[in-house]
Amino acid sequence: MVADGGYLWSVEKDGTLFRTDKNGAYQQIGEKGLLSEVTLIVAMDAMLYVVENGTLYRTRG
Repeated sequence: MVADGGYLWSVEKDGTLFRTDKNGAYQQIGEKGLLSEVTLIVAMDAMLYVVENGTLYRTRG
């Protein structure tokens, strides 16, 4: 998990990405299990970066 832009981003054990705000409200982002092979998650300047199977992906947070 990683924090950025007032959110906590977490990749659950099954590969599902969630975003949680400072009030504890959480939201599933994308489809269930989308990031099942993630080895690294980093957030910086409202961008979320993940490495999955050796490939770096970037998305706006």
